[in-house]
Parts: sequence; C-alpha cells; structure tokens
Amino acid sequence: MYSILIVDDEQIEREGVSFLLQRFDYPFQIFTKSNGQAALEFIQGTPVDIICSDIKMPFMDGISFCEEARKLNPSVKIVMLTAYNDFEYTKWAIRIRVDDYIMKPIVVTEFKEVMDRLLRELEEREKEREKKRALLQRYESAAADQKAELLDELLCEVQRQLLSETGENRENENAMTDHSAVRIVMDYIHDNYREDLTMDSLAAQVFLSKGHLSNLFKNEVGVSVMQYITMLRMQKARQLLTTTNMKLHDIGKVVGYHDHSYFCRTFKKYYGVTALSFRRGINHEEE
Repeated sequence: MYSILIVDDEQIEREGVSFLLQRFDYPFQIFTKSNGQAALEFIQGTPVDIICSDIKMPFMDGISFCEEARKLNPSVKIVMLTAYNDFEYTKWAIRIRVDDYIMKPIVVTEFKEVMDRLLRELEEREKEREKKRALLQRYESAAADQKAELLDELLCEVQRQLLSETGENRENENAMTDHSAVRIVMDYIHDNYREDLTMDSLAAQVFLSKGHLSNLFKNEVGVSVMQYITMLRMQKARQLLTTTNMKLHDIGKVVGYHDHSYFCRTFKKYYGVTALSFRRGINHEEE
C-alpha cells in the first residue's frame, strides 16, 4: 500500500481525484488537504509517496508547498494539477523536478496514464530497495569468508542502479536531479576516498546542505554517506591485502585511514577477522 496526498482548495476537485483513484483500484491510501500550509504540516508527521497538488491555493500555494515538500522528502513523486500552462510554470517545474502534471479539467485517460506510470516507478523503486536491504542483511549475517564477495555485490548493485536512474533523468538537463546529485557525490567519493572526506566537502560538490544530501543519499542508496565511504574503503583495503605485499600501516593510509588502530578495528568489524589474519587466510580473530 502506497500513500497519496491530494491538495486542492476546491472540495469538488479533491473528491474527483479521490473518486478516480478508487475507481481504478489503485493501492493508495488517500489523504486530502485544502491548502499548501495544511498539507505541509501534515507531511511533516506523515510522509507520503505521491503528492497531487493544485497550484493556486490560499495560505500557501502549490509551488511553495511542493518546494518545501521536496526538501522534506527528495524522493516524493509530485504531480501538479493546473490550468495555468505558461512559461513561468514550466521554469518552476524544471527547478523543483516535478514528475508530471495534469491539466484541468482532468481527462480520465491522461490521469490514468500518469498514475499507472508513477505506480510502476514506486513498485520498481521498492524492489530495488528490497534487493539492497536483502544484500545488507546477508552481509551482516555472513561468515567472514563470504563478506568480501557480498560487499562487492552490494557496491556494484548500488552503482548499477544509480547509473541507470541518472541516465533516465538526462532528458532534463536544466535541473540537478536527485539521482544525478547522488551520482556526482558517489563519483567524488570513488575519486577521493583516500582523503579526509566530510559531509561539508561532499555537500559542496552538489550545492546542497549537509542535511539534504544526507537524507537524499540514504534514500537513494540505502546506507548513509559515511557507511558508503567505509564500505568502499574496506573493499579497497581487501584488494590491497590480497594483491600486494604492502604493510598494513601503509594500506590503512592508502585507503584513507591515518590512524592505524582505527583502520584495524574497522577492518575487523567488517570482515570478522583482523587484517593480518585475512591476508594469511586464517579464519580466526586473534593473531
């Protein structure tokens, strides 16, 4: 069951959209609000998957509401109900990354086409998240000798998904999409994982606040920014341990850890054995 919030100051419009959703038996829990201010207060406590909002409303218009809603939930699907199909609206829609819009009066076939597409996207996104969650669960419960393979699989899955989604969003080159922002940050991490990476430095790459980037990254990737950095560094450390004769101290520095003790503790936490035992192929925790 997904959730949809209908925001319109005209009751007949709210009821009309609700009727169509029920008529086509969409798996949506339906909420309605009469203006942007009430809608914003609602989603602060009850996140939704889709917002279907009018533009012209009292107290807070649809444009201002959807801008704030996007900040609260970067992955929310936004559909605008509008009779104002003008240039100024088009510029705003590009900036706020509206997923679609439906002109008033609503044409039933167009409404169904938009909702069918959004439902498919939500279902596909949920499948991808389930796959990542399953990989994380397998990784957390895996034996030490299986963790390396699962870590590679998890990183590859995240990167594959982000590459695919970024490519799908390239038709809108005038806006920084959620997917492209995450992809840029991921590329920066892969190029600079040896350095002292901070949320400030990463957020600066995509001109976002630390909080916004943190929420966006976790929503898209399934793990936090810092968890992802650690996963990547552990993958690189394992590769160096198995393919080179570098000293453990030097390997730690190469993958971004200047504190040798911290590197050793982190490696043991991820793989269940110390770095030296891993190199020797001995499956025990103490040398």
